Amino acid sequence: MKSKALPLYLTILFILISTFNLILAINHEYWRDEAQAWLIARDCTLTPDSLFTVTSYEGHPFLWFLMLMPFAKLGVPFEVLKYISWGIMTVSLFIFLFRTDIPSWLKALVSLTPTYICFFVVPARSYSLASLLIVCISVIYKKRKDRPIIYSILLSMLLQTLIIMGGFVAALGIAWFIETLVCLIKKEADKTTLIKSIAGLFFLLANALFLLWEFRYIPGSSSSATAPTLIKAFVKLAGQYKYGYKILFGNIYIIAMILINASIVGLFITNKKARIPLLLAGSGILWQIFIYAFIYVNTNHRSLTWVYLLLFVAIVSYDKRSAIYSSNNLFISIVIISLLLSWNYICMDHLINDLRNDMAYSYSKETADVINDLPEDAIILSLSQIRDTSVTAQVDNKHFVYNIITGSKASFTDRNPEEQKEPITTEEFFEKIHQLFSDKKTVYAIVANDECNVIGIEEYIKKPHSNIAIAYESQHKYITEDFTLIAIYNK
Repeated sequence: MKSKALPLYLTILFILISTFNLILAINHEYWRDEAQAWLIARDCTLTPDSLFTVTSYEGHPFLWFLMLMPFAKLGVPFEVLKYISWGIMTVSLFIFLFRTDIPSWLKALVSLTPTYICFFVVPARSYSLASLLIVCISVIYKKRKDRPIIYSILLSMLLQTLIIMGGFVAALGIAWFIETLVCLIKKEADKTTLIKSIAGLFFLLANALFLLWEFRYIPGSSSSATAPTLIKAFVKLAGQYKYGYKILFGNIYIIAMILINASIVGLFITNKKARIPLLLAGSGILWQIFIYAFIYVNTNHRSLTWVYLLLFVAIVSYDKRSAIYSSNNLFISIVIISLLLSWNYICMDHLINDLRNDMAYSYSKETADVINDLPEDAIILSLSQIRDTSVTAQVDNKHFVYNIITGSKASFTDRNPEEQKEPITTEEFFEKIHQLFSDKKTVYAIVANDECNVIGIEEYIKKPHSNIAIAYESQHKYITEDFTLIAIYNK
């Protein structure tokens, strides 16, 4: 029996969205979070005291860094990162549009939301990989008993991509363990399938244990800290749940929250097939809320992963044999349609401003381009342990950027508290330059306009001085980062 042909408009939509995302990627200016991953991939090695120590303080598992390593270590320009992210999201969109069973018009609606437009493409971060893996898991979920090894690999990869996906992966793993145990007791599966399932579970468990080892240096809670009462903890969790909706749906978040939660309750009551997937996705969201309430704050990209967990429920629960208005499918359709409200996304202005010629997400590329035009033996100094990474990553291999604070080559931000250096004064800064580079008449320094580890330098460069000149400053407005490049005359 031949499968039903997909509507032509899905193909047209796929091409249009992919092209639009590519235009966004081409126009996007990198900022420090993207550069941080690239510099870690470039400057770390796959050893316990290098990458697998950095992961503890970064709060991100190793897989995204590992993916970038071949490109970064071979000296491929940093510019390729946005195309890696775009390519991953394009594959994710393709699988969602052409390999899932929900109605074509519902898939079209989802693809026209921030779920697939812009926000997981740029900034280029590990969320794009999470998008692809969640969609792949959704597609293979119904076939997990037949393809346990592939299922295990996908779950393990998601676990090693984003720590906030740990709850979702753990729930899937526990459900899979129970299923396998039941099959083993009732002898419902053949020996080969059971062996593969058990092997897959052990592989997933090994990855979970490895993840704990990766995060072995996370500091524990202060002994003086008091645990919140049950009521206070519940209030914090509820507040983070509400805040997640506020990020996704802006000033209409209450309407979206009521509509989606009512539909989820209706789906749980009317569709037996959806109950376990809802519990799995709910566990994933609850884990995230716990992290945001007690460990680190929620952000726009993190909340957008909730949409993918809802899509997981829709993909694995939709009954293609029933009508769209049937009790099995009606509430799934309402949830998906509700996602159109996410065009009120709290960061929508970033998309608009990033496309404007008079604004930039970051002026790191302009700054790096000026540095790349300097003589190859020019001395370039980074004055921040945190803010200059987006510039450093885009400086070519012919130039060397020296971090005046750490006393070493400028690289990624080391978030290990023991490695943090104290700021220096402007007077100490100029004295260091004289001591270290007395043979150089001119030294250049990158000054981040929102944070610098040389106290008072931002104010100093605003006034005329005989020992400095402005080599570069942006002429436009910025969204996240702005820089000034100064020339220092070493007298």
